[in-house]
Amino acid sequence: MTEKNSGKTDMEENLICDLGPSDKDKSPNELGTEMDVTLEDKIKEFGLLGDMKATEEFLLNNTDFIHESTALALLKWCTALSDDPENVESFDRVSTQCLYILYLLDLARQVDIEPIYCVTPFFARISEPEFHEMFEKEIIPFRSRLQNSSWDEVIGEH
Repeated sequence: MTEKNSGKTDMEENLICDLGPSDKDKSPNELGTEMDVTLEDKIKEFGLLGDMKATEEFLLNNTDFIHESTALALLKWCTALSDDPENVESFDRVSTQCLYILYLLDLARQVDIEPIYCVTPFFARISEPEFHEMFEKEIIPFRSRLQNSSWDEVIGEH
């Protein structure tokens, strides 16, 4: 994932640009009301998972979860958490989970398959030290952008 002048990786650019205008124009509240309560509970559960194995298992057990609406909900949650210094641990977890979803969506788009088929290979690869280190290097500027931006700025930059 290379970084562009805006500070976003190609993967982030692709995902946000590919969101339909109807999704980008919706407020966080409108996105939330369209989600099923069960999905909101799943997003909360997923967002706070603390390790890659649990994340992989969750995604394999919830095959429809890897979706742009999930990424948007996690981005919304990240921007809300970034305003409260007492939520640093939660912010770190949710932003990591958000980046996993963004990576999986981008990978699926690149190889033109359903995102669920990317889960096992993705987590096998990211558990390798070299790729894990690359991920850790990308999450720092990703978190910084989320902490320094409002919801409208995160979505409206495109």
